[in-house]
Amino acid sequence: MNLAHDLERRAQEEPGRIGLYFKDEALTFLGIDQMSSRVGNYLKSVGLEKGKRLAIFLPSSPRFIAALFGAWKVGAIVVPINNLYKDKELRHGLEQTKADAVITDKDHLERVKKLGMNLEVLCYDDKLFAGFSSACPSFTPDEQDIALMPFTGGTSGEARAAILGHNSQYATLSNLAAISKGRPGPFPIARSNTPPNFIAMPLFHMGGLMSLLIAYNVGRSVVLMRKFEAETFVQLVAKHRPDTLALMPTMIQMLVNYPEEVDLSSVKSLLSTGQELNPSLKRRFELRFNIPVIQNYGSTEAGHIAGWTVRDITEKRWKPGAVGRVYENVEVFIRDPEGKDLPVGKTGQIWIKTKGTMEGYAGKDSVKEKVISEDGLVTTSDLGYLDSDNCLFVIGRSRDMIKCGGFQVLPGEIEETLREHPAVLDVAVVGVPDERLGEMPKAFVVLKDETQDKDKLALELIEFCRSKIAHYKAVRAVSFVREIPKSEVGKVVKRFLQEQAS
Repeated sequence: MNLAHDLERRAQEEPGRIGLYFKDEALTFLGIDQMSSRVGNYLKSVGLEKGKRLAIFLPSSPRFIAALFGAWKVGAIVVPINNLYKDKELRHGLEQTKADAVITDKDHLERVKKLGMNLEVLCYDDKLFAGFSSACPSFTPDEQDIALMPFTGGTSGEARAAILGHNSQYATLSNLAAISKGRPGPFPIARSNTPPNFIAMPLFHMGGLMSLLIAYNVGRSVVLMRKFEAETFVQLVAKHRPDTLALMPTMIQMLVNYPEEVDLSSVKSLLSTGQELNPSLKRRFELRFNIPVIQNYGSTEAGHIAGWTVRDITEKRWKPGAVGRVYENVEVFIRDPEGKDLPVGKTGQIWIKTKGTMEGYAGKDSVKEKVISEDGLVTTSDLGYLDSDNCLFVIGRSRDMIKCGGFQVLPGEIEETLREHPAVLDVAVVGVPDERLGEMPKAFVVLKDETQDKDKLALELIEFCRSKIAHYKAVRAVSFVREIPKSEVGKVVKRFLQEQAS
């Protein structure tokens, strides 16, 4: 199934229905479909057809969506590129994916050309595209046809592009549909009064991209933000009255700290996605807005793995602390470091078997061997356990584990403890080399008040830790920083802190 097919279905079933709200624009499903067809026919005219790789270097906008679906209609492979990338990062992304062409806007056209790379540099031009036909039915992909190459977060090293097929991503859409409908899709067009899906995450990110695809799969329109700004978001929620929201923890924190009144009365539940949500932030959001915060679990490499359905939420069958119940067509295995399966309730590394699994990383065969096992399972490098109801609990990342004096220490528990201290605004904990212990936990702390006596406070935080958790888990050192380094989508980049510590 071509990933462009759902948009075509919506355009055929209810062409006059609004499919996209963006700033002051309201575009129908038919309008979006025709835009993408014109782009597709233009791409075909310059030689971008089946198997060719098109990098999209555009901000979240109707243009991004038109380029996305237009490329898929002619069989091209989409490489979503972070529009905030600097030249070095952009070059790396284009080289790693062996892009045949890149499409950008006039503001970035000359900059991309100056990279001097051996590829077509295309400018998104509405006037030019208007001269192409608005009829461009999508091709039918084979089992092996690739749809896109999105980049993983790159929080522990340089970003890698995962190779994902049309069919594998359609399997992921079926899992996501179970969240909103309680069963796999696709579905008929939703009622005209059905609230739209909000897309606050960038479209170059799999969270934003899958939010778009699942909306069209289940028959909802979308409200798209160019970038997340709390004030604009609050205004849009009041205007469009969504019943659910999907936000990253950084966005949730901005809402919790928003100084004015926020009307979220239409929202029945909030899905936290993109990274781990710390419990204190979850409590603060629920206390302020009286809206349950739930999580799901997935990755670029394996698709969506576990989550809660609408019935789980409305009937209060979801479990606090769990990221969800494993989907019916997904298998999760918990394994020890030797690769042996562990029983229910035992913590180990999470391995997944699903139709949504990537084929590998672009140009990174050696890395593929580390994340995909011989029996076809993929790992996220996360640690967790399953309960007797097949609900998944994630407790941290294996590569973040600190091996301190023979004990294994998870940074998340220390971070959550330090967040309880009234002076702490934000914190990240990493393991640093120690001659006696092997590694020791070190905390990087952002203070609410920078004027405090930092030497005194560092000792206070260490003692505070020791009073709350076992001594071997407590931080041994504290550094104060103005901010915690994070990726474009809000994930803590701990390798920067480890480099700073060493």
